[in-house]
Amino acid sequence: MRTVAFDPGTKLGWAWREDDVLGSGWTDCSVGRHESAGMRFVKAKARIEDLIDGDTDLVVYEDVRAHRGTYAAQIYGGIVSLIQTRCIECDVPYMGAPVGKVKKHATGKGNADKVAMVDAAQKAFGPEVTDDNEADALWVLDWALNQDS
Repeated sequence: MRTVAFDPGTKLGWAWREDDVLGSGWTDCSVGRHESAGMRFVKAKARIEDLIDGDTDLVVYEDVRAHRGTYAAQIYGGIVSLIQTRCIECDVPYMGAPVGKVKKHATGKGNADKVAMVDAAQKAFGPEVTDDNEADALWVLDWALNQDS
């Protein structure tokens, strides 16, 4: 079974598990000085298409319900729409993972900060996890894989 998870944002966190193999990282979707704002989504789309294909069994993304700023909400919504579109194209089921539940799963606290999420990820997945976006994606994945437990 191949499951893919995302932390949608300008720094797109991603993680996947297939059988006993785990992969994770993050992709910088920032726009450069001479790039249009739409390039953020071109970069995100490329990574999403690399990770989701017809062999994917489930896609899960962090389901954020409130943002501090309008721009962050627009970026989040755009990236989630790319994830959902790719899933529909590949006939892959997808679901959102509630932020508070993922944080509680990871740390025992539903309002854990970025540092706590990274610390918990380093203990669970290895010291090479240093980015909060990658840590969040790993925990979204782990939360999803443990829903039937």
